[in-house]
Amino acid sequence: MATITLELPDDLADRLRACAEARDTTIESLLEEIAVREAPGPLPPIVPSPEAMEFLMRLKNRTPEELEADRASMLSRSPAPRPLPPGMTLADVVVGKWPGDETDEEIEEVLRQMS
Repeated sequence: MATITLELPDDLADRLRACAEARDTTIESLLEEIAVREAPGPLPPIVPSPEAMEFLMRLKNRTPEELEADRASMLSRSPAPRPLPPGMTLADVVVGKWPGDETDEEIEEVLRQMS
């Protein structure tokens, strides 16, 4: 990996630090995320930290009771779903209703890339 030294004005460094803290990450990780987004190419393999691996193993090895308790906890903190208009499906309400200039095809492509 390459090491890059970057000098930034204090106010910009403070804003980056605040942004990183808000995302619960480091400035270095935030800058790497920005660099990957702005200079796309093949992505390096993701190597999870030992802490992340421990967390994932705990998630993977939950009992059915723990799964149900976690599901109930998440649902209790989620807003209640809005009812669908009579005679409409979720697809009727969502497809073709994107807030920006994106086409359905563009949204589908981004979702495909993310999965």
